[in-house]
Amino acid sequence: MESPVSAEPLLTSLSRREGSALYCLIDPGNAPDRVLTRDQMEDCSVIGNPFFDDPLAKRLYLQPVAKVDDDLQALVKREHRALPPRRTQPVAFCGWISTREDIRTVAAYMEKQLTVVSPQGKACLFRFHDPRVLERLEDILEPWQLSRLLGPVDSWWYFDHQKHLRELSPHGERRGLGRLNLREAQWQAIKRIADINHILELWQTMDSENSYRASPADIDRLMVAAEGYGLDEYDDISLFVMHGLLTGLEFHRHPKIQRLLRLVSRERDYSAVTECLADDDWELIARECRETTNVGFV
Repeated sequence: MESPVSAEPLLTSLSRREGSALYCLIDPGNAPDRVLTRDQMEDCSVIGNPFFDDPLAKRLYLQPVAKVDDDLQALVKREHRALPPRRTQPVAFCGWISTREDIRTVAAYMEKQLTVVSPQGKACLFRFHDPRVLERLEDILEPWQLSRLLGPVDSWWYFDHQKHLRELSPHGERRGLGRLNLREAQWQAIKRIADINHILELWQTMDSENSYRASPADIDRLMVAAEGYGLDEYDDISLFVMHGLLTGLEFHRHPKIQRLLRLVSRERDYSAVTECLADDDWELIARECRETTNVGFV
């Protein structure tokens, strides 16, 4: 049974932000029940897709939220219950944001940030508003980049991979504004997010006695390690990640795994070279990984 979700963090933060307004950000593209009527849209601000001329019913929108404690508590619970059961399902509710800026100013800024240029110079759609993406951006981007990405947004509350309400306050002493520029490593990390979500969903649905709660950051760390060993097929990388989540994030540094990784080639993929390991072998590797957590393998 999931622990109850509370609006207390949201209420506490809002109490410190006098003069700010609260809005919810909704992506109705795959959620017909979140499409507003034209009358309802009068109080909202629509965020257009810079690459596609989507119909109004499929466009992102910001909607004002009354900052009444009882109403907010009920709203948080309702949005929590409405979260999709699977990590790879479309997310309609992108979060609540607080800002002192006019709603149209915020919407216009977000619309510009939906376009990002890759290090290779290609303009791409950047779905930073998706909470599954936003959660990873907290790790991928430098604080000043995150501040620049969100600009007029003072705080953003969203549900993370554990369905916990999480606050992102992107600004330090100085607020950033303008286009986001990405380094190659950051670009590659963003490209991994979709695969991370698939692997996380697989892990969460496994019928396993293992109680380890894997995070997107754990999976990304293992994916980087897999790619470092030359694994480039999704099936191999996802299997490598599963082995890491089951036995320890540093499992690949175990001498037995190191020997097997050296056997990976065009003719023998990761799955083939590790199929020789029995359950007892994996249990030994897991135990030795736990014992060497603090000292590492030689």
